[in-house]
Amino acid sequence: MKTITILAFIALVICAIAEVSCASPVCAASARSSDQLTLSRSSTSVTLSRTVTFSGVLRTAAGAPIENAAVYLHISTDETNWLAISITSTSAKGAYSFSSPITNIDTSADYFRTSYGGSAQYACVFSPTVAVTVTSNPQTRIVCVGDSLTKGIGNGT
Repeated sequence: MKTITILAFIALVICAIAEVSCASPVCAASARSSDQLTLSRSSTSVTLSRTVTFSGVLRTAAGAPIENAAVYLHISTDETNWLAISITSTSAKGAYSFSSPITNIDTSADYFRTSYGGSAQYACVFSPTVAVTVTSNPQTRIVCVGDSLTKGIGNGT
């Protein structure tokens, strides 16, 4: 337990020095809460470098919205190792939204989830994971025919 606490403290210090937002170390990945954090995406498949909007609602177990709460957007390529890439606050209705360009070129899918680190009144909670399939941009080819140029989209054939 001491090791986890020390590592969480070190992570917070590094985040503070680098002036980046880091997810709350209080909420373990295996944490379960009766509070609800939903997550949806604007597209299940996107061309590389296009933007996807992620949105959801944070509610108590009784269904009441949790307002002004920090919600983090996390990305993963393997659903095991997660990186917090953005933070936003919930509205009076508990709603939140992120827009993120998809830039990963190492895999055919990126996985996303959101988290709420909890407070003195509410428990921490993770949203379900959603996947976004990434496809590469179609290649643009330029064909010279005599003195004219023809621009086409295709695989270069």
